[in-house]
Amino acid sequence: MMNMRIAAPFLICVLFLAGCSPKVTTTLIKAKAPLESEEQVTILQPEAQEPENAIPVQLIKAIGPDYYPLVAKIRSEAANAGANVVKIKDCFSPDIASSRHRIAALTYWADSSVKPDSVRVDPARLKEELNIKKETGSMRASISGGAAYLTAKIPDNLGNVEKTHQQNMKLGATVDAEVSYFFGESAGIGVRYHNFFSGDQMPMSVQLSDGSIQQGYMRDNVSIWFVGPAIRGRFVTPSRNQALLLSYAFGIAGESDRGELMSVPYKITGFTLGHLVELGYDIRISRYFTVGASLYYMLGTIRDCTVYDGQGNKKSLALTEDNFEHLGHIGLCIGLRYNL
Repeated sequence: MMNMRIAAPFLICVLFLAGCSPKVTTTLIKAKAPLESEEQVTILQPEAQEPENAIPVQLIKAIGPDYYPLVAKIRSEAANAGANVVKIKDCFSPDIASSRHRIAALTYWADSSVKPDSVRVDPARLKEELNIKKETGSMRASISGGAAYLTAKIPDNLGNVEKTHQQNMKLGATVDAEVSYFFGESAGIGVRYHNFFSGDQMPMSVQLSDGSIQQGYMRDNVSIWFVGPAIRGRFVTPSRNQALLLSYAFGIAGESDRGELMSVPYKITGFTLGHLVELGYDIRISRYFTVGASLYYMLGTIRDCTVYDGQGNKKSLALTEDNFEHLGHIGLCIGLRYNL
């Protein structure tokens, strides 16, 4: 089996090259002899009228990083197929769905001395064959940061100091990263990483057996994390510079709490299955970059944990239902996205 340290960069390179290289697909309608020169081919823009007395020859879809090389490839394909007119049916510049140019064209043999034969293109077939939106596969990498609020209820059996301590830790910071691949304009899959951070320190006192009072602190630094595969849906606005995104991820969630109680350090860890749902909105700012905001909710419940004391000893604990550790939190993130 290929070592993952080699396989991962190799896979990324393959996807990168596949996304950057021009792609031209053709569907022949009627065979004709190739033209002697590509200069004989006329290019008609989408707003131009369809050529009269013309015979449909070929359907062409071209996708690539640069517009004029794509037009040159289309012209070459048309000449090789014996077509002397290219009618561009649809054209998309780089937008939020893809950083590439996309052109759909229908080629013709146009000659005023020749009457069109019975060859016709069925409208339904033409629409399906020239659909370039479904082929706008692209990669999207995002990194975000924001704030989140823990939604778990504070147990009633805690003292006032403990309750205040728990309340102070409900609000925290988050970081989020994801790499996704969209197979078309609307659907994609990816890998999601998420982390929530919060901490608090409270002074406290304990009465010893001899009646004296010992002063100290209650300190906790909590990290709640999630990693797992995600599925995404994307709805591009008519301007094609903005998009609404829906995401659902299912994977492994965990919590780590590094704390100190009356100068005695400890660490508590636990793992569970987690879910993360997100609603986001992206705005294109350049060919490759967008900025976006997202509202998300993560949930998961830890039912057993491992406690490490200050001497390095550890102990596994099964939590009761009243003491389950709920990881649920809702947050808002803002970040930068790279689209290829």
